[in-house]
Amino acid sequence: VVRIRRALGEVGHSGRFFQAEDGIRDRSPSRGLGDVYKRQIYGDMDTSRLEEKPAHRQKILTLSKPENKTNELWPFLEKKIKNNEQVFWVCPLIEESKKLNFSSTDNTYKLVNKKFPNKVGFIHGALNQDEKEKVLTKFLKNEISILVSTTVIEVGVDFPNATVIIIENSNKFGLAQLHQLRGRIG
Repeated sequence: VVRIRRALGEVGHSGRFFQAEDGIRDRSPSRGLGDVYKRQIYGDMDTSRLEEKPAHRQKILTLSKPENKTNELWPFLEKKIKNNEQVFWVCPLIEESKKLNFSSTDNTYKLVNKKFPNKVGFIHGALNQDEKEKVLTKFLKNEISILVSTTVIEVGVDFPNATVIIIENSNKFGLAQLHQLRGRIG
């Protein structure tokens, strides 16, 4: 590893090829360095590079709306539901907190269920496994159109009709969580 680093330092930004003592041949500075580092880190392990999106991947549109503009969502959601599309609505908390001013699944479920009666379900980590499976099955069968949840849907949930995800208080989630949540649609 030290010999490779020394050889890389000698190459500089010339872009010429070099031959390290252990037989690694690469070029610098652009893609070549990445390949050398890949070999250092992964050794003989096979690696893949994804350069295209999967076939039939939907275009994903990301929007940000302040909480005081929530009323603008209702016509949009109504249109999506009429098109047989489904919605994830993610909240950071299960119940309202006196200490934290974040949205909760309980309050959001009540609000959304008033706008779209009998079309909304909710799921969070405090539910037992049977209750979670019951709600997820209803969502999968399209018996409910909007699923209000916490990040319990973050991994392992695949619903092809889900085309919209609303993430309340998104600044309260980490980047990895947001990436996982966004991966639930599209």
